[in-house]
Formats: sequence, structure tokens, C-alpha cells
Amino acid sequence: LPSPPPSLCAPPPTSSVRVLQQVATSSPDGRSVVADARVRAGVDTVWKVLTDYAALPSFIPNLDACEVVPGGAPPGSVAVRQRAVSQCRWWRIEAEALLRVTPRAAPRGGRELAFVQVEGDFRELAGRWVVTPAPGSDGARACGLRYEVSAVPRWPLPPSLVAAVVAAGLPANVRAVVEAAEAAEAARAG
Repeated sequence: LPSPPPSLCAPPPTSSVRVLQQVATSSPDGRSVVADARVRAGVDTVWKVLTDYAALPSFIPNLDACEVVPGGAPPGSVAVRQRAVSQCRWWRIEAEALLRVTPRAAPRGGRELAFVQVEGDFRELAGRWVVTPAPGSDGARACGLRYEVSAVPRWPLPPSLVAAVVAAGLPANVRAVVEAAEAAEAARAG
């Protein structure tokens, strides 16, 4: 797949997070993205970081607010309202979504956190976080983290702007989860 155009607003690339693909969705102004990272922390530690919804805005750069909405989801799921802001010198985009978040078991002792927008500023928003034990590991000290998301804005936006927003924010957000999990693992071990 061709690489998205470089963004003037994107942070420098990091070796810890790989954006594997960024492709158009069925809508010309939407994007589907897959990113992955290796984490020097156990599956349980990464899972605790991902599911501590109230703490997420304290370390995820583009996440302005995140709260659990009591009684807002069917059994086995959690309703989570999030507000995100992405900006650089030439633009600022704010978006809010009420998500139905569903935890599931994943293969090889991993875990999956699937989400879909119930209401909000997107025509479509769905994805998942997948935490799996690192190859050759029991998942207690190292794991893989994968983030998959498909988003179609409610309002028509130029595809280059959508690609720039994704390129600017996604690696930093995934890296923030990795760093929070590794810090939590170090604190637990030490």
C-alpha cells in the first residue's frame, strides 16, 4: 500500500510504534489504520492501562476527556464517552464519541478491547485494541499491542487532512499507552 503523504504536523517517527497501513474506507474521506508495538510489560499490565478509562487523558496526548457512562451499555460492555482534540498550526479538530466498549478473550492468552461508536461526531467509528503475549513468552513480561481503527467523519473533510490527523496522532497515542504500561510494569517489579 502506498504511504500517506508526510504531514508537517506529524511528530518524528518512533521505532516503538509501526503504522502498518492507512487506507481509505468505503467513504472517500474515511480512513482505516492498523498500528502495532512491542511492549516490555505483561498482558495484564497493558490491559489495566487500557481499561483505566479515567486515567487515559492523563497520558494520551490527543485525548481530552474519557469517562465511563453508568448504565449506558448492554451487559458485558461498558459505555465510554471520549473527547479528542488534534491540532497543529493550520488546523484544530475536536471530536466526541460515546463508545460501546466490549472486552473479549483473544488467541494465545491475549485480550481484545473492541469499540464501536453509539453516538457522536463520526458517521462511523469502530476498532479494537489487541494485547497478545510476545512470541516465545507467556505474556508476563512482554507482549504485542495492536490498534485497529476505522473512522469516517460526519462532515466531508479532504482526505489529505484526515490522513494528516491520523499520521500526527496515532503513533503518539499508541506510544503513550506503551510508555504508561512499561512504567506501571517497572513500578510493580521494583
